[in-house]
Amino acid sequence: MNKAQIFKIKRNDTLPALQLNIKERGDLGQKTSYSLNDVSSITFSMKDDCDNLKVYAQSAQTICSSGGTIQYNWQSGDTDTSGKYQGEFKLVYSDGEIMSLPQIGGISIEIFDDINNF
Repeated sequence: MNKAQIFKIKRNDTLPALQLNIKERGDLGQKTSYSLNDVSSITFSMKDDCDNLKVYAQSAQTICSSGGTIQYNWQSGDTDTSGKYQGEFKLVYSDGEIMSLPQIGGISIEIFDDINNF
């Protein structure tokens, strides 16, 4: 997902999972996959457009350590309210260092009403 995209999901859905592929700039400005080998834990948080936390520091997972892919699996209640949200992953490294992603702003997430309204 690049920064211009919006992750879209319908209200009360738990699929698809929110996945982020992390890249870093290598030699000559080429983008390479970010290694997650030293990451000991990952959490995900999400707030609404009024800065109210909807999801707070819930466990996320590494999908591919060498490919820089992380994922949050939606839980019951995470998507029960339609609206616009900002999400953030927090990586904690084995040496205690912390990095939030994205480093600027948040992941744009939009939850849409479902037709059945339940």
